[in-house]
Parts: sequence; C-alpha cells; structure tokens
Amino acid sequence: MGYQSTNFTNWGSQIRCSADSVNSNIIEDYGRRMYQQDYLRFLRISHSNCDETSNHIKKILRVYPEIKP
Repeated sequence: MGYQSTNFTNWGSQIRCSADSVNSNIIEDYGRRMYQQDYLRFLRISHSNCDETSNHIKKILRVYPEIKP
C-alpha cells in the first residue's frame, strides 16, 4: 500500500502543478494580448495544461476505481 500511497501523492502534485499552470498562463497571456502571436501561443499552452490535468484525473480514476468523481 505504501507504493500506491506515494504514487497517489505524486499524481496529486502533478495535478496541482498542471492546474496552476493553466491559471498562470492565462494571466501571462492577458498581459501579452497586444502581441497576437504571443497571445495565441499562451492560449495553446493553457489548453495543453487543461488536457494534462484532465488526463491525470482520468488516470487516477482508472487506477483507483473506488474513487467516485
């Protein structure tokens, strides 16, 4: 059970980091809104971070089916 607990903790940390990146990139993106190429690049990065967060959550739900969303 120790390995699973550690693995779950690591995934939780990854979820927090990727979710926080979404917010940070959107805020940084807003500051660059007058430069369209930078603006679009940060929007793409934010979208990728959303996908990453979603993937981490789906992975946890597959590995730990007893957890209900």
